[in-house]
Amino acid sequence: MSNLILFNGIPLEAVLEHAAADASPCPSCSCPSCSCLTGSERSCPTVVYRGKSYEEIPADLIRKAAFKAIGLA
Repeated sequence: MSNLILFNGIPLEAVLEHAAADASPCPSCSCPSCSCLTGSERSCPTVVYRGKSYEEIPADLIRKAAFKAIGLA
């Protein structure tokens, strides 16, 4: 599963200042799309914004990035 969101081909974490792509280790068998299905250690993609990590990107961050991408930030 991916949480990649692009604005004119640019990832959300590159659009927003203080944001970065990261990954967190999947807890054993807690998410069905990761380690349990593949039988190997996996990481879940995350976005870190102002020190807080998100596996699911909140709507307000998507709005901030969209506004910035169109020059309304």
